[in-house]
Amino acid sequence: MVGIVWYTQVIQYPLFHIVPPDRFVDFHSEYTQKAGWLIGPLMVLELGFGILKMKLLPPKLRRKWTNWIPLFLLSVIWLSTFLVQVPLHGVLVEKKTDEVIHLLIWSNWVRTILWSLKLVWLGKPNLIGQKD
Repeated sequence: MVGIVWYTQVIQYPLFHIVPPDRFVDFHSEYTQKAGWLIGPLMVLELGFGILKMKLLPPKLRRKWTNWIPLFLLSVIWLSTFLVQVPLHGVLVEKKTDEVIHLLIWSNWVRTILWSLKLVWLGKPNLIGQKD
């Protein structure tokens, strides 16, 4: 997801600005449909694997708050997605609005940064079960 969100952030969303207004609605519709088929299932899988990982931990490690950080970050990502980005895309379904595209780009930094932090956190060795 980190690769997808960075691609979206620095390439795809900025390109929305150069699509002509008379072609934007069709372009955006095609984009959201195709992106949804890729991103939606990947987000669900990521959440499922995160929950499964926590369920497989011994109860003592499940109680350690630092082991919940990846799922916390993912929860904020999901909130941002469904409370901010999805409604902004809903506006763009109707017409091209540069202000909304700008808001989409800036608000998407939340997800870009959080997914990146999640990757860094999960890549750190010996986090799970680490003694305080």
